[in-house]
Amino acid sequence: MHEDGTYTWERALTNEDLLMHVRINEKQFEVSVLTTPDREIITLFELKDSEGAFIGAVRDEVNTWVQYILQQCFTEYSLRNKILAYCKDVYNTNPEYPWPQYPTYCTLKTERSQKWYGIIMYIPYRRLGLSQDGLIDVMNVKVQSNQVESLVDNTMIFPAYHMNK
Repeated sequence: MHEDGTYTWERALTNEDLLMHVRINEKQFEVSVLTTPDREIITLFELKDSEGAFIGAVRDEVNTWVQYILQQCFTEYSLRNKILAYCKDVYNTNPEYPWPQYPTYCTLKTERSQKWYGIIMYIPYRRLGLSQDGLIDVMNVKVQSNQVESLVDNTMIFPAYHMNK
């Protein structure tokens, strides 16, 4: 923490030539992506309308880390926390965080067989076929294949074939 009440945090991104720089104080939450070692700002990241595979991948990774910071540093009681508490109370399930590169992704396993019955992820809206920008917290749960059609509404519940076995 600096004298002015500002917290800063930096992390190398998967592309190790890039650095994520975060500044948080009472009035702002600022994120920049810098080159290393010269610390020049990546202007494509700053421009909302910039597109492409490279900048999309950078934004996805930065958004994952921003979500991680929000979950670790702020006390908002989210739906995710309610779901995890429910899974703990009813199924005696503790979330596992198996992927260091995706610190907000957690899996839920049955107590007896240790097989997944769910995963919670923070993904781009576009992965759901939606045109909205940004990220959304989703829970992917395993259900019987004969139940999928009656549950899916493509508004709040979407098909996820890889869990429907």
